[in-house]
Amino acid sequence: MFSGPGAHPCSDIGRLQSDINRIDRDLSRKVDAYEMSTINSNVASMECAIEEIRSLYDGFCFKLETFETNQEETNQEIIELKELLSKG
Repeated sequence: MFSGPGAHPCSDIGRLQSDINRIDRDLSRKVDAYEMSTINSNVASMECAIEEIRSLYDGFCFKLETFETNQEETNQEIIELKELLSKG
């Protein structure tokens, strides 16, 4: 292998190309790792948002059931009042 001041210039170009390829692979791995980290973070955020939406939905359903129960009780009271008024 040629080395030193009298080395063939193509050997330096080959080493340079090899170094460039190695750096490119290293950068690609780091970018992939960063992208996976970002994706994992986004998924975790979405999971938290979904849990919050579920909680809000459950609260809404509870309030709706309470409203419906209160509405039924109010309707029954109205019927009873009408009956009392019609007797009087």
